[in-house]
Amino acid sequence: MSIEAIRPGHRRPSWLYLLNNTPLRDLLRGQLTGRLGCEYLIETAGLASPAAEFIRRAVRPTSGWGVSKLAAARELIALFRDRLEAGASVESVIALCGDIEQARALVRRGWVSVLALPSPCRDVIVRVVRRTRLWRGEKADVTGELAAHFRDGTDAGNSPEALIESFGDERQAARLIRRAKIRNRPVAWKALRWTVRAVGAACLLAILLHAGLTARLYMGSPRLAHNYWDELNAPIAAIPEQDRAWPLYRRAVLSIEVWPKNGPYGEVGPHDDVWEQLAAHAEANQEAIRLFRAAAAKPHFGTPLSPQDDREILEHLGMESSSRWRDPGIWAQDNPPLFDIYNAEKLVSLWWGARLLQVDGRLAALEGDAERAAADVSAMLQMAEHAFQQPTLIADLNAMALITRATNLIGSLLEDWPELFSEEALIALSHRFAAAGGGGRLRVELADQRAKFQDLVQRLYTDDGHGGGHPVPEFLEIVQSITGDSKLRPLVVEHPIFHRLLAMPALSAVIADRRDLLREYDEFMALAEAEAALPLWEHGESRADQAVMEMMATLAGRYRHLLIALCHPGPNRVGVLTETATQQRDAVLVAIALELYRRDHGDWPASLHELSPQYLPTVPPDRYDGKPLKYRIVEGQPVLYSVGVDRDDDGGRVPEQGKWQAQRWQPPSVIEELKAAGSPSLPDGDWILWPPVD
Repeated sequence: MSIEAIRPGHRRPSWLYLLNNTPLRDLLRGQLTGRLGCEYLIETAGLASPAAEFIRRAVRPTSGWGVSKLAAARELIALFRDRLEAGASVESVIALCGDIEQARALVRRGWVSVLALPSPCRDVIVRVVRRTRLWRGEKADVTGELAAHFRDGTDAGNSPEALIESFGDERQAARLIRRAKIRNRPVAWKALRWTVRAVGAACLLAILLHAGLTARLYMGSPRLAHNYWDELNAPIAAIPEQDRAWPLYRRAVLSIEVWPKNGPYGEVGPHDDVWEQLAAHAEANQEAIRLFRAAAAKPHFGTPLSPQDDREILEHLGMESSSRWRDPGIWAQDNPPLFDIYNAEKLVSLWWGARLLQVDGRLAALEGDAERAAADVSAMLQMAEHAFQQPTLIADLNAMALITRATNLIGSLLEDWPELFSEEALIALSHRFAAAGGGGRLRVELADQRAKFQDLVQRLYTDDGHGGGHPVPEFLEIVQSITGDSKLRPLVVEHPIFHRLLAMPALSAVIADRRDLLREYDEFMALAEAEAALPLWEHGESRADQAVMEMMATLAGRYRHLLIALCHPGPNRVGVLTETATQQRDAVLVAIALELYRRDHGDWPASLHELSPQYLPTVPPDRYDGKPLKYRIVEGQPVLYSVGVDRDDDGGRVPEQGKWQAQRWQPPSVIEELKAAGSPSLPDGDWILWPPVD
């Protein structure tokens, strides 16, 4: 029987409806019966017309495909049949179901079973089921169970009020029902639920943590407890004006005429192409040379460190500002940051003076003026002493460079004009060289590096008064402005709001706090200072450099130790420069002793041990292997040398790569690898110390 046969005279259903509600076997017979649809089910149920129409109207707005409507229709049909069999009339059952709109709402939710209950009981079930906050299907099951419970009670003759009272607290019932249903849910859902809870809790914790870090970041402020400029300059302030050399140095520099273009004031002698140009320039600047000598005769350099450049000298020398970072709007003018290359123009003034004196020393030798040549050498050594008096690492390194320049000058004079100086002059020069840098091994101080770091910390960290503190909001901005780090620029310059409100609060938890940072820096500096003090033959792979590499190995480590890496003094490089300068100074002492021995004995000694103790207290060590300095007589002339970077005695042979390659220090492990590989880049040869070689 088809649906058209059941309801003759009605509008024919659409073919899509019929197709959707026709069993497969009817389709195979070529018939669109629609026997699976609600209409078919309602019409074949045998209910009275009012009941059928009520069911039809109740299920019509039900969402979903025909299956859900069909299920709702079946439940309503069953409800009507049960009530009718119990002796109720169709009208009473319809009245019991209540208003059609209310019935529709319950049918849409799948809660058909409550329609047969009295209104008070039905309302209780609806409220309880809503409070369970269960899935739709679970709510339908709970509705059926509660409806069965209340229906059993009413069938037993209990009043709705009594049933509701015995039911108990609705909220408690909803909680118990929800708990029981959740326990029966699938394990996968439970795992997902705990995962979502964990993620939510983590997000909430992250938000709270970030809010706390943000509040912490913007609470507190730095305190400039120290003025390191004043502390470093305190000894200089006590020097009497008449003992200060800087005013004379300044006059000397400003009195120098235009510098020769392309005039290398390095190792240039009378046989070089540019010698005439440099000699003419030195002759034209004798007044400046006189002032340099007069300044060198003063006991103290006598110029304080200053955050301000000497603009007049910079313009005269054609130099750019020595400052890498200067923002007077951030710091108080009376306590600017110490982190800078400060007063470089003053050290450069010594450098230019030493170049003039070097050329003048050779001019004096050409003219046979030994006194003037000795005065030039002595002035260069005193310039080095003045540089050593400046309490900075850069000044110490410049001082050693000045000593090396003086040793190169006296070495070339001893080779080209061995009879220039008298015995007394040579002895006096020997004493001057031996006393350079305080005597003994040349050394550098790292006190300003500590002061520079501590000054940076007091500006970039808050101070709780007990040694602790956290980074200030401008931490990365200031670091980027100091270093010009291109990796930090996109964060702090191009996205300042993101940096201030999101990135910096999170990074403040990664960056080391003040107490830990200072402790780690002290440990690092103790290692660096010990390494810088090692003799060259004990140098290996830099443990301080390795410590910094380990600190910076991870992204978190780079941010945590950013300031330590920024203020890393490079102890291994500093130690190597100190040792090579000491080696060249020692070589000059030996060269002077050799010349004195030759004058007394008419020939060179067979070994350096013959120089001790009359001409030399002891034979200085070869800084590369710790053994006595090497010496040979080649074609009747002495050759003083070190085994050099390859640590092999090659008999005073210069490496094929050039004379300077032999002194360019590399760790022993690297040299062994080059030897094992037979690498052509290995500087195989010796470092010739005297006489000078091309």
